[in-house]
Amino acid sequence: MPSIEKSMPSAELVKVTNSFKNKVHLCAATGRSWQKAKDIILALGLTDPCIVSGGAVIVEPIKQEILWQEIINQDSLGQILKAIKKYDYRVVYATGLTTSVKQPNEITVLPAETNTVYIMNVDEDKADQVLNDLSGINYITITKAISWALKNGIDIHITNAKATKEHAVIELCRILSVNPVDTVGVGDGFNDVHLFNSVGHKVAMGNAVPELKELADEVIDTIDNDGLAKFIESSIKPRA
Repeated sequence: MPSIEKSMPSAELVKVTNSFKNKVHLCAATGRSWQKAKDIILALGLTDPCIVSGGAVIVEPIKQEILWQEIINQDSLGQILKAIKKYDYRVVYATGLTTSVKQPNEITVLPAETNTVYIMNVDEDKADQVLNDLSGINYITITKAISWALKNGIDIHITNAKATKEHAVIELCRILSVNPVDTVGVGDGFNDVHLFNSVGHKVAMGNAVPELKELADEVIDTIDNDGLAKFIESSIKPRA
């Protein structure tokens, strides 16, 4: 998944995914909501189920239907809202496959169907304080992502504790009748630590955060150099 908000996959990656999609299961696993990931997933021509919203939702991309999701419980949503109202960071929350964008003072209540809450463009020097305010809330998982818009800033992703990429990959494997040991996970961000917990072979992009590279079985070329396309062509073996 391109690491810039409005960028699209390269022509080479599109060519490779279309060549391999009927030979192996190719599934995206992204922290983006469906609305932010949809154009990229469709451009790649992916037809297998894809993980979006950091692991909270598995979506069938052609019919654009939810196959599985975990929502955040109502009590946790209330505590999240109380914590974020102390700040003035833009908040995005996903319900099903749709998202809403608000400032904290515009939100009276987070909908009961919310599966992901994003706190956007958090200043680097305030991030630990925000994370600490959220850390005491039960039944949620908090992950970080590099901000698209703020230099040295982060975005904070909040999901149900049972809705990380780790949980979603296990559920995806059940849907596809695949043994997780036989899977390969490729990532570049902080939330891909969860992805690595559930796949058989861990691959970090050359542009990945250092924490992920340390956990990887293999580090490949960067996204700008079509590292993923090269990896699929050279390393992925068609299923029998």
